[in-house]
Amino acid sequence: MEGCLLVAELGEEAGLAVWHALRDARCWTPQRTPAGRIGRLRGLSLPQELWAPLAVVACLADGVGPADETRLRHACRQIVRWAEANRAWRTALAWEALLATRRGSHRDAEAQR
Repeated sequence: MEGCLLVAELGEEAGLAVWHALRDARCWTPQRTPAGRIGRLRGLSLPQELWAPLAVVACLADGVGPADETRLRHACRQIVRWAEANRAWRTALAWEALLATRRGSHRDAEAQR
């Protein structure tokens, strides 16, 4: 359902790319296995402002670069800002909800150390 709403709001290519990235970000942990996500972005007609944050999420999902929660949260915030600027309210809300749950899980991990 959520994917359909994002596609309706952003169009097919951008909506699917943003929805796939949202799923990847929800499932991401520092202990990850390569998922082949970065190739999915190639050849898509996406708004320029989405390329960098979507590439960060894809690289994290693929295990490219350091496994860094801060990088993930920064990419999520960039997507939220882009969505708000483009009045894509469902997209902004979905990514804000993800940030809220990641903040909670990050605090839990910090408390266990």
